[in-house]
Amino acid sequence: MICNSFSQECDDFYSHKDQITLYANSNLKSVVSEFNLTIPFKKILKKCNIHEFYITFYESEIDAKSETNSLKKPQNYETSISKKIFVRLDNTGSGNIKILELNIDIK
Repeated sequence: MICNSFSQECDDFYSHKDQITLYANSNLKSVVSEFNLTIPFKKILKKCNIHEFYITFYESEIDAKSETNSLKKPQNYETSISKKIFVRLDNTGSGNIKILELNIDIK
């Protein structure tokens, strides 16, 4: 569960969305694409009070679980390859934590 009890609708909506994918098209493998990793979560959590959540981004699941080495600028994340980012959602009201996968797919 990631929302407080008054937001049970959010839990039901979010429970099946453990993977999210961002896409970019590029013919050149050396071209760096820039992503705002926060946008999908602002849209998904619109049924919740977004201010109840502390959202952090990591390049490994181990880092997400231990809250170490978070990405410093998730609004301007740059990569030239497809990769997986791990997102930690901390509900500041209930103390519940959820770690999700955010796939970046560059074609």
